[in-house]
Amino acid sequence: MRELKVRILSNTTVNMAAGLLKDASSALGLQVDVEVGSYDNIVQDCLKKDSVDVIAIFWDVVNFAADLFWRFDALSESEMDELAEKILGELDIVLQSTSDIPLVIFNLFTFQENLVAPRQAVLFDGMCSRLNISLRDHAGANVFIISPRDISSRLGGSRAVDWKYYHAFKQLWTKTFLNEWSLLAAAAMLHVAGKMKKVVVVDCDNTLWSGVVGEEGPGGVKMSIGQIGAEPHVRLQHSLSKLGKTGVVLALSSKNEEHDVRSVFDANPGSVLSFDDFVVKRINWDDKVENLHEIAKFLNLGLDSFVFIDDSPFEIENVKARLPMVECLRFETGEVAEDRILARLDALFTRGRITDEDLQRTGQYRDEARRTQLKAEHETLQGFIRSLNIRVRILSVTPDMVTRISQLCMKTNQFNLSTKRYSEADIQAMVENDAYMLRAVFVSDDYGDSGLVGAYILKQDPENTILDSFLLSCRVLGRTVEHAVLDSICKQLMQQGISQMLIEFRSTDRNAPLIDFLESLGINVSNGSQNPSHYFFGSNSPRIHYFVEVVDEA
Repeated sequence: MRELKVRILSNTTVNMAAGLLKDASSALGLQVDVEVGSYDNIVQDCLKKDSVDVIAIFWDVVNFAADLFWRFDALSESEMDELAEKILGELDIVLQSTSDIPLVIFNLFTFQENLVAPRQAVLFDGMCSRLNISLRDHAGANVFIISPRDISSRLGGSRAVDWKYYHAFKQLWTKTFLNEWSLLAAAAMLHVAGKMKKVVVVDCDNTLWSGVVGEEGPGGVKMSIGQIGAEPHVRLQHSLSKLGKTGVVLALSSKNEEHDVRSVFDANPGSVLSFDDFVVKRINWDDKVENLHEIAKFLNLGLDSFVFIDDSPFEIENVKARLPMVECLRFETGEVAEDRILARLDALFTRGRITDEDLQRTGQYRDEARRTQLKAEHETLQGFIRSLNIRVRILSVTPDMVTRISQLCMKTNQFNLSTKRYSEADIQAMVENDAYMLRAVFVSDDYGDSGLVGAYILKQDPENTILDSFLLSCRVLGRTVEHAVLDSICKQLMQQGISQMLIEFRSTDRNAPLIDFLESLGINVSNGSQNPSHYFFGSNSPRIHYFVEVVDEA
């Protein structure tokens, strides 16, 4: 995995954040190089055009201007408006100049109300609201927002801010605060490294609802708005519902009888979530580790893309010990604990711009369940594939596809030739460069439309035509779609009089399906000592066999 370059910019002293962010990132399996920019130089540092993957910004009101701390009570409304206009102008510059950065972590503007008289506090809160509205309105899909006030509320003001250190070193935030901030920031960086979380598996009793259905019965548990004791669980349901609508797969793992669980949903028509909102259910008395393995196998996704939520310390520790790649969140009631887990959940599923494919994903996995059932009815894989009537369309990449292609580059791991993590700006630049040829792959069959699920990038240099990237969603693997796309590439090259291409391959611990595919074509990559490695492949290779219909509309 490549190292992410992270730059922290601030108008106060936050040097401690660098080490804390590295520790939090390492705990999530991320390799990061963190640097802290020049003190109080946010705008100028944002204008730098050197390569960076993540920028994190602390822009604290208390230090908007020199000696502002001592002048808060004396500021008039007109002076405050003038200050706000200045910051709004600078904010616009910062957002525009960082629009091509894969991820910008931005703290909401926050004012410590105990610094001034109540009337002035109202005015400063109004200014912060004005700045934050502008931030939210103009932030691109690459911006992830953290609320310092929410963190401070969870910790208590005295554990978040240290005025002694602020006056001595301009260090406003405590180590405790910065540690909480780092946990959220590191989680938000997962998708930049291609380690995007995709599935959340949740328990039922005392997690989705209050109570134990086996003891209290379907009508005795509380999970709907307005029921006493249900509020913490309703908050979790709202968060899960929001994630489900953005393409995150929701699954259940509960030690219960399935008819009891279904009855709870039937008895609570006012609940935020329905039984059918969960794509996969493992409701049984089996070990939850085994259930997680089964869910991963069904979805054809790696367990490192899973988040597991349960109220039981035993279940959480069991999964942590045996499946360390799964992110575990223990659900506890109480406003502080709830705020922490919901903020963490939001950060873990940071994904940038939401595409049409994201919005359709839940339905696509239900379609996949029908295909799985059909597969069991066929004696041969070839017969199963032919029965699906798979149709593959290959199109030139247009501007409306750029976001989705970048998303595939960022999150596809199993079938990813080079694992290059191209941003939207990278993809757009290649679309506009004649040295590159980009194609999008759409797949559908009699059971549903999977949408834009793959792409490839050919690069022409003075000596070779290079297959720079070739990637497909795991949802369509194993049906000879990959063979059909490669055959289309070869036919296209032959039409141009190009007899061979150079395949650039980077081996990782997660793209074994790609290795199997290449070796099925006669390319021996298992003993390769170089990474990346390069292999020539003839355009007229006879080794490509597939059982799908291909339409090249490029």
